[in-house]
Parts: sequence; C-alpha cells; structure tokens
Amino acid sequence: MTISGNKSENYFYYDFPEKYWIDHNFCWYLHDVILSIFEECMEDDYKMSLDIKEKGRASLSGLNDTNDVIGWLNSNGYSEEANLILKRKLFHAILADFISYIYESLETSMKGKTAIAYTLLRKPFKDNLFYLEWLLFNNEELLELLAENKLEYYEIGSLRKNKKTKMKRIITNAYNINEFQPILQNNKITSDFFYDVRYEYNKPFSLELMWNKANHLVTTAKPIRSVDFNNIFLKEKDYKVRWDYYYSKIPLLLFYSTGIVIKLYEELFETLPKNTKIYNNFFIITKWFSRIKDKAGKKYFLGLLSNGSLPLFCLNCKKVTAIDKDQIEEIQYQWAVNCDHCKQYISIAKYHFINI
Repeated sequence: MTISGNKSENYFYYDFPEKYWIDHNFCWYLHDVILSIFEECMEDDYKMSLDIKEKGRASLSGLNDTNDVIGWLNSNGYSEEANLILKRKLFHAILADFISYIYESLETSMKGKTAIAYTLLRKPFKDNLFYLEWLLFNNEELLELLAENKLEYYEIGSLRKNKKTKMKRIITNAYNINEFQPILQNNKITSDFFYDVRYEYNKPFSLELMWNKANHLVTTAKPIRSVDFNNIFLKEKDYKVRWDYYYSKIPLLLFYSTGIVIKLYEELFETLPKNTKIYNNFFIITKWFSRIKDKAGKKYFLGLLSNGSLPLFCLNCKKVTAIDKDQIEEIQYQWAVNCDHCKQYISIAKYHFINI
C-alpha cells in the first residue's frame, strides 16, 4: 500500500515499522482536524470576541474605564456574556495545551522514544481531556469552582481519590453527546472504557501502567513491578510491545477527543449545519473504519457516496474538484487529493467549515 501526501516520508529515516503507519497517520490526521478547529476559533479574532447588546442594562461605555472586563460585566448585569467569554477562553487555552502535547508525543513515538511518547500523553488525556469533558457536560459548575478557587473540588487527583463517581458521571455524559458516540457504541466501546483507560490502575489495558513506568525508573506495585530499571535496558521486542500498546489506544482516544472538540465548538461558538457535519464525518469515519479494516473503510465510503460525488474546494485555483469512487484510497489513507484543475494538493486533513 502506498501512503503519500502525509508524514510517512520520514518513517524510513526513523526505521518506524510499517505495521504502525496507518494508525500513526490516522492520529496525525485527527491532530490536524482538531488543530483546524482551534485555528477557526481564532480566525481574525472574530469568534473569540462577543457582540454584546445593552438591552436596558448599564452603558457599555463603562468598559473603557476598567482593566477588569470580566469583573465589570459580572457587576453590571452581563454575567451571561462574561461566562461565555470565559468558557471560550478556557476551551481555547486547554485545547492549545492538548494539541501541543499530542504533537510531541506522536513525533517521539515515530522516533522510537516510546517512554517519552507515553510521558507526553499523561497530561493531555488525564487532565486536559477531562476538563474538556467537564466543560461540555456542565460548564457552569466548572466556572463556579474556578471563580471560587476551590482547587480541591476540581483538581484531578482529588477528584479521583474522593469523587470517582462524579468523574465517571462527567465522562459518561460527555460520551453520550460525543459526535461519534453511535460508532463507539456500535463497536462496544463504552464510557467506562474512557475512564478506565486513563485512570484505572488495575485494568490491564490502562495507560496508567505505561505512564507510571515511563515516569519512574523503579516501580514496585504488582502490575508494573520493575525487573531492574524501567525503560533503560530495552530490546527490540520491548519497543514493539510499547508501540503495539500505543497504537491500540491512542487512535481511539483521539477519535473520542475529536468528537468532544466538535461538540464543544458547537456549544460555545456556533451550531454547525447538518450538511457540514455529514461532509466532515465522511472523511473522519472513512479513515476510522479504514484503520480497522481496509474493506470496512471502502464499504463505508462507497455506501455514502453511492453513484454521486462530493465537492472539494481548492484554495489555490478557487475551483471545485469532485471526489468520487476513483479517489477511494486517497480518502482512506492520504492527507490530500490532487485538484482536477491546477493539479495542486487539496488538504483533507482539517475540519471543513463549509455548508453544501
């Protein structure tokens, strides 16, 4: 299978095993989809700003005399607007951090630095993703705790120790409204999995096992008891075990995370037209099924496309290329499609904010 128009050109240089290429590319693809949503929020700053109307409340000219915009809004009857601004900023800041760590983890995994790759995943999946789930499920509660500086009520370690049921409830509710919940459910991937894989130390599939070994030279707990020193005297087979573990979990977690990010974008910025979501899900889900089984990806692609085609706009020549069954492998495994007109690459590794 040829994989081009993506980052696979570096894989030979790093001796990155070919068996992981498809999963690794899927992870990069989802990273870039999330990144494009992050960037859309900052497009000319218009989506991070808010058009506030007075509607009989205090004159907004008062904002010119304060350095504390949020405080002024809260004190003058604009609490709803103040909270929305805070939610958007919180979403954007947490997501920026999440993206940065995922990027570095994928880079180091490809280079065979598996301990570092695991270490870099701990924060985005244990902390950032949970706060995004909380922001999606009950953002008013999270903002209130932040405003009152009740650290012990929203710090992950404290919650895990004292409020495990609450954590599970937040994850379950976020899972239930995840953009890709139907697919996850059909594949028997439950909300419990997304708690266990990140926080449940005693589950054999939990990333906690790898995270602890990656962060400590010596571990004494029974599931991860050291033989000598962790991740120091590794043999070739050890790298394969760590890569197998990595690519059995991270594509799924990023797929789930993408679904959370899409829903949060809608919650905080704008409701996406149904056709926009169908269009983007066509690319994302085709790639999802293709990484599981090539035939499954083709079946999904052809089932949706039938005898028709999808338009893909070229930013270079401003013309539209038709995606049909002839591009099936490009959509399954590549990051771009050649424009029918100017022959330049048209990226599909992003979220397309179009209404067709």
